[in-house]
Amino acid sequence: ILTEWQSKAQFPCLSLLRLLLLQPSVYASSAPDDDLKNVLKHLLIKLAEPEGFSSKPSSIMALCSLSNALSEPAGQALLLEADNASLVVDAGLTALKDDRPEVRQMGSALLANQALAMEVREDSRNPNPHECQRTS
Repeated sequence: ILTEWQSKAQFPCLSLLRLLLLQPSVYASSAPDDDLKNVLKHLLIKLAEPEGFSSKPSSIMALCSLSNALSEPAGQALLLEADNASLVVDAGLTALKDDRPEVRQMGSALLANQALAMEVREDSRNPNPHECQRTS
């Protein structure tokens, strides 16, 4: 369905998706992670294409959806994978070059959420980064 969206259906679908990605149950569902991973990957690829989404509001909703996914630990895991993390940066930087302030704002939010998510993941690997590591 996502790859064959009609242009007038993009905005409402993305608007619902952005809300759906805030629900932890979406990530914990019995459906395989591949489905959600493919949806997020589709958004990232579409944002990178020159023709992209059918309208600026649709692009904003796609950026917002990705940003919302980065607010959930399971969404972070999907978007911070090596092949997706660089696409997130590309989407954010592309949005920052847009002439509309609302697109630039969502690009900024996406990059900020990615930076925060990366920091949280790093902190979980090293619970006390200020403590000196002792060697025996």
